[in-house]
Amino acid sequence: MDLNAIIDYLLPPAEESDSDLSDFDFHAGIHRAASDHSGDSDVSDDVTPKGVKGILGSQTLAALWTDMAKTSLPSWITRAPSRVGSTKVGKLSADQWRVTCTIHLPITLIRLWAPQAKTSLAHRLLDNFLDLVYATRIVHSRTMTTQLAEEFRKYFHRYLVGLRDLFPEFSLTPYHHLCLHLPFFFEQFGPSHAWRCFAFERGNYVLQQIQTNGKFGKSDIYTQAAFH
Repeated sequence: MDLNAIIDYLLPPAEESDSDLSDFDFHAGIHRAASDHSGDSDVSDDVTPKGVKGILGSQTLAALWTDMAKTSLPSWITRAPSRVGSTKVGKLSADQWRVTCTIHLPITLIRLWAPQAKTSLAHRLLDNFLDLVYATRIVHSRTMTTQLAEEFRKYFHRYLVGLRDLFPEFSLTPYHHLCLHLPFFFEQFGPSHAWRCFAFERGNYVLQQIQTNGKFGKSDIYTQAAFH
C-alpha cells in the first residue's frame, strides 16, 4: 500500500542545517492547505515558504521523538529511527514508514490534535490521516473477511475524498486507484501477507546495496557475495 501521499504532506523535506529540527512551523505549514478556511482558529496568518510541503514542524517533530522514546514495542516490530524526520536520518524502508505512520504518529497526533475543535483544520487532518491508518492496518491483517474487505474500501475511499477536500491542488495517482481494487484480491486470495511482494522488495534492497564500479563482467561475483 502506498503511503507516500500522506508522508509527503506530513513530513517536511530535509534541509541542511546545524540543527536536527526543521525551522518550518506547523501553523505556517497548514496555511497553504487552508487558504480557503481562513476562519479556522488554528490557521496561522504567516505565509508558507516556497517549496515547503510539510505539515509537521519542529515542535511537532520534537513531541513525536519524545513519544517514540517512551513507547515500548514488541521485539517483532521494526523500529523506526529515533529521530525520524530530522535532517540526519536517511531514507526509510517501507516497513519503517509503516511503523512510523501506524504506531508513532497516531500516538502523538491524537494527543496534540484531537483536543482541538472538530471543525478545526488540525482535527480534520487527523481524521483524514486516521482513515489511512485504519485502512493500512486492515491491509496488514493476518486474517481477512468480507466485512474487513468492505471496511478497507470504506475507509480508504473516505481517505481519498478527504485528501482531495483538504488539498485541492493534490493530484491522485494510479496507486490510489489500484488500492481501491484491493478488496477484490482480499476476497479471492485472503490476507495480503500470503501474496504481497515484500520479499521481492527486500531482494531489490539487497541488490541496491551492492557496490559496483560500472564495469561489465563483475556483476555475478558481486551478486553472489551479497546473497551469501
